[in-house]
Amino acid sequence: MTAGTDPVLEALENPVDAPRFAEAGDPGPMLGGQDDGPEYERPAFPLGGPVKPLGIASDMSGSIKCFYLDALGQLVGLDANNRHGKNAMIALYGRHSQFLEANWPQWSKPVREYDKAAKQWVVVKEAQIVGFDQAEASRAHIEECTRRGIFDPSGKIRGRGAHRSDKGNLVLHFGDQILLPEEKADGALRTRRYADPGLHGGYVYPAFAPLMRPHHEPVGTDAGAAVLAQLNSWSYRRQLLDPMLALGAIVASQLGGFLDWRPVMWIVGPRGTGKSTLDGEPSKSEGFIGHLIGPGRMNTADTSAAAIRQTLKNSTVPVFVDELEPDAPKEKIDALIALARVAAGGAKGHRGGQDQQAHEFTLRSPFWFSSILQPPLQAQDRSRIVTIELKKLRDGLKKPDFFKSNAAGLGARLLRRAIDQVARLDETINAYREALESAGHDARGSNVYGTLLACADLVLYDELPDDELVNEWALRCAPANLSEIREAASEEGSCLEQLLTSPVQARGGDERVALGSWVLDAVREAGNGEIDNSPNRRLQNMGVKLVNATVKGMAEGTDGEAVPQYGSCNFDPRKGPGWLAIAWKHRGLEPVYDATKWRGGVWKQALGRTEHAINGVKVKMNHASANAVLVPLCAVLDAEDLPEGSAADALAAWLAKAGGGA
Repeated sequence: MTAGTDPVLEALENPVDAPRFAEAGDPGPMLGGQDDGPEYERPAFPLGGPVKPLGIASDMSGSIKCFYLDALGQLVGLDANNRHGKNAMIALYGRHSQFLEANWPQWSKPVREYDKAAKQWVVVKEAQIVGFDQAEASRAHIEECTRRGIFDPSGKIRGRGAHRSDKGNLVLHFGDQILLPEEKADGALRTRRYADPGLHGGYVYPAFAPLMRPHHEPVGTDAGAAVLAQLNSWSYRRQLLDPMLALGAIVASQLGGFLDWRPVMWIVGPRGTGKSTLDGEPSKSEGFIGHLIGPGRMNTADTSAAAIRQTLKNSTVPVFVDELEPDAPKEKIDALIALARVAAGGAKGHRGGQDQQAHEFTLRSPFWFSSILQPPLQAQDRSRIVTIELKKLRDGLKKPDFFKSNAAGLGARLLRRAIDQVARLDETINAYREALESAGHDARGSNVYGTLLACADLVLYDELPDDELVNEWALRCAPANLSEIREAASEEGSCLEQLLTSPVQARGGDERVALGSWVLDAVREAGNGEIDNSPNRRLQNMGVKLVNATVKGMAEGTDGEAVPQYGSCNFDPRKGPGWLAIAWKHRGLEPVYDATKWRGGVWKQALGRTEHAINGVKVKMNHASANAVLVPLCAVLDAEDLPEGSAADALAAWLAKAGGGA
């Protein structure tokens, strides 16, 4: 072909014969090699059947399992060895079992009689289909699973609730229908469509009992405003902020598995504050939030973490745990809060079962707790949990009639509004996160409150929020205004508090006092010139000592830079800032931390995170040397109790002179 010739015209002017395709009666292709004998392709598995083979998997124990979506859309695993019997096949197909007879029929024998006049056998009753051939049907199903390849259900099963497609769009599993995004190659959304449960986009969506569907028509901002107005009926400790956070949490519960971060809510308040009316088990006059979210949520008042995992399986529906009071067993409280903590960030959980197989759980559900009093929370949990405290209801407030107000219909409209606005969710979250960080939040706080505010924003406004609105809510959510954040001590602060508040006894019969009082006495006596004072000697019996840090020289650090090498000496306030040396291992410290998560020497890791702490310094305690972590005295005592040379600014100057600090 010469340069410039049109390839289309060239092809039209020089046609070629089409290749010959197979015709009826042609032999099928041989599958085996020459040494395998004449193995021919078996009939193809019939298309369009009510049961969908997915694949096969085996393990070291010899178990070989075939996976199917049955006629109801449920995921079923049948052992290839002995679980493809007649009843198992009928259970797969259910009311469509005639499909088995149509494709793998079992025929009766024809009935013949001998005709003496004609002197021949005559068929008086033709062969009839009397069922299905179980051997052929099971063989065809196992072969089809093998043809489809290895199927590992881990990470591929999606239960009811919200999910995120591989291209970042919202997928909603309503149990009996899936709302799927129609996506362009670049991930842009074309439209959405309903589909039956099954295999979509590489994920299996099994069928379950149906959830509430979104409203059939687009919804404006009135749905969010109506819910917010209802929420304002209750009395809150933060009357402006808490209803907004509750609205955001309701929308987040509808979008749970789609979100990168799911807030954990805790509603507290004494009797008579309308707690059950707000988030109790839905009934005619209770459970406003439950009515909005609809069926499918998990409501429980007496449960365990294992029960929640086993109930959720691979769904992302919200979980409501009622009446989790401080007098519940500590192990139970800790396990439930740990489960909520994992679900907030999203993860897969695995547990061994009685069948010796690992079972996978999807942990991407929003959690709601409620109680009269909130149990004590660890620092890592307090900063993750948003506490809404209810007060006594305002005079004249009537209990809402949820049937009259059609709370379920309002929930469907709220869900439709969230779906229609979800395309701007990520950008909205980022806007609130940036403002919250500017207001003083760390990354976790900005995730928690940014998600709540953004979800509320979706249903209250039509467009991305402007800076003025974002900054207004960010300031209301500033850490100083949130008791959840103010009261969330750091890990190292909690560990140090455990030490300083532990009761100790100088001699038998003496009054037990907090260890921190010995530290204060040791500092005061050192200020009076008593360097080797008795409080400091008593501290050393506990594995603690008041010292000064010394610089022994410089050495090359891991990044090649010069870093100071530290030692220690007896504390003298005239020699510089004071430090509290805490041994890495010591019998005196073991009882202090025995019942805590810092036991077994783990305290050195937590205390080592204290700002400007120095780890791994040799300290002599009562004539024995020990590796210790040095905690600055300004992190131990109040400012008015510190010697002048141990104040925070004096410490900073000393560290700068020492060569960059710890």
